[in-house]
Amino acid sequence: MSWLRQWVFDHPYRLILFAIFALGCGFIALSPPFEGFDETAHWSSLARWGLDGRMPIYGQDRLDQAIYDYSGPLPYSSALPFDVNGGQTYHDFAPSQNVGPHHQTPPQNTQPTAHLNWQAQHPPLYYLILQPVFQLTKSWSWADHFLALRMMSWILAFSGLVIGVEFTRWAWPNLNQGQVMVLAAWPLLVPQFIPEMARLGNDSLCLLCFALAWAALLKLEENKRPLRWAIVLGLALGAGLWTKAFFIPISAGLTVYIALRAWQTGGRYWLTYGVLALGLAGLIGVGWYLYKWTAYGNIIGGDEMLQFDKDGGVFLNFLREVTPFALVRGYSAIAASFVWAGSWSLARPAEWMLIGPCVLVAGLGLRWAWRLRLQRLKDALPLFVLVPMLGGLSYHMMLRIALTGEGVGIPGWYLHILAPALALILALAWPQKGWQRWGVWSLSAYTLVFTAWAWLQLLALYSGCAIKQAETKHIVWPQGACLIDLAQMQSLAYPFMGFGFLALACFFSGLGAYMLKRQAAA
Repeated sequence: MSWLRQWVFDHPYRLILFAIFALGCGFIALSPPFEGFDETAHWSSLARWGLDGRMPIYGQDRLDQAIYDYSGPLPYSSALPFDVNGGQTYHDFAPSQNVGPHHQTPPQNTQPTAHLNWQAQHPPLYYLILQPVFQLTKSWSWADHFLALRMMSWILAFSGLVIGVEFTRWAWPNLNQGQVMVLAAWPLLVPQFIPEMARLGNDSLCLLCFALAWAALLKLEENKRPLRWAIVLGLALGAGLWTKAFFIPISAGLTVYIALRAWQTGGRYWLTYGVLALGLAGLIGVGWYLYKWTAYGNIIGGDEMLQFDKDGGVFLNFLREVTPFALVRGYSAIAASFVWAGSWSLARPAEWMLIGPCVLVAGLGLRWAWRLRLQRLKDALPLFVLVPMLGGLSYHMMLRIALTGEGVGIPGWYLHILAPALALILALAWPQKGWQRWGVWSLSAYTLVFTAWAWLQLLALYSGCAIKQAETKHIVWPQGACLIDLAQMQSLAYPFMGFGFLALACFFSGLGAYMLKRQAAA
């Protein structure tokens, strides 16, 4: 067992990774069906593939009737009034032996409703990868079915996180054990990572594809077996293009990086292998976007973009509707939802509670940018994916403003698909001594306390003890209400399984912190 001690106990960050995996599993076990972002639409797309054997078509395919026949409660509304959902809420739900996700199975055929499936805009790769799990579990109860689908999705995302941490640690050998610990602890420092990735949704596969591309690019920097890693880079970006359109700005950013490396080195190495990788990615991905252009006149085919095919030009509408308040509100919403938005009920704690984790992330990001020295272009690599992604989200916000006059509703949690690159920013900026170190550690401790409180609020919401307020989206406990109703939680999810995973997460986190402290003292 010496190899196990060397592989784990000599590298405490791997204990943190074990804790992260258990934390994601716990979140899944505690979450009722359809509470993850857009899960009604993602499930409808999965059902179209799995039960009808064909790809969903945007503008034609609808949400499935099974969602409206589901006997359990659905997420709260994200529009006024916020405390309703047009059906049964968690507060209204009355558990019995005959209703709920443990006592009802999905139908074995599809039946469209009048409601458009907005997720039909996406490429099909994620839904195809999940088909074996869908087919295996389609006759299980809703609770078991969602548990299995979400676990598969979480495994994809967690694999991306592990690949990112391991290859980043290898490519920056001067990182100390504490900084490597920060790489692994990204989901603890930015708590929205878990709700974003531990759900039914294609962002989990986006993270895995990006992590593989990130790893391949770092290996190309080493100039060993470049042909192999150029092919891996091309395949990863190509798979990403067949997962979500986010990989258009990501691929564009990496193209700029490769071009700068070719110009910087003055040799044919980067030109040869970079063109090979990007050409392979384009060859793989071009088919889907040609289809979008042919079918919709737009290579992205996003919901708002397709609306502008009917409503007129983007920029003129944006200039007519934009206000400084709309821009500030839009970017503030992106930043806040990157740090914490909870689940699809979008029931949130008081806004002031988000100040701590927002200051932690923003402060470390600014410190990294201030200390950045471009002696090695590789040290600035996170910028080449972060800036294009922010540009894409900004354009999406501009579309919203042009359509509605408001820039809200652009999820910042999408940025978590870049977790390997963003975690590197925090690790490189992490202060090693002085008052800044104590300040960062204090903010980190606050973030952990905030996360525990936010999770408790979600459990209270699901169990019907807490409610979402009608006009502010805040979670509150009515006078005399319970803290958590375990009977209702057992009718919706797997609370004892979830608590077991949370206990494992605490154990591995504590053991990792102890091993790190022990190494520092040695």
